[in-house]
Amino acid sequence: MEQIISNYGLFNLDEEFFWSESLLRRMEERDSKVRKAKESAQKRWEDYYAKQEQSPVNTNEDVITFDLTLGKPERVTIELFDALGNKIAVVANNIYYSGNHTIQANLLPYSTGLLYYRVMVGGNVRSGVVMVIR
Repeated sequence: MEQIISNYGLFNLDEEFFWSESLLRRMEERDSKVRKAKESAQKRWEDYYAKQEQSPVNTNEDVITFDLTLGKPERVTIELFDALGNKIAVVANNIYYSGNHTIQANLLPYSTGLLYYRVMVGGNVRSGVVMVIR
């Protein structure tokens, strides 16, 4: 067996194991591509949220506006919570096509104070705070 392995140069061997250098090289290349793809996806996601104006602060307004830009059709869910963490409204829970979208929530039913929002786009979540001032 050792003679066959060494004659064709397909594998390396030591006292215990034999292995393929070309296989190890291909696995390293694959791992590198996977790592780069993950980094690229993370960068796209960060850029996506950098474009979003998802930190609205309400100043004497009766609505809060969420501006979204979607690169592909996605389920978008926007929820409002009170200061105790109770869900008080589901502003949106739909699939939106790619492009720009403006989603508004009516704040008239809520008293002065802090509200929290959660925006879910696909499997990603973003949250923030809204100050209701009357």
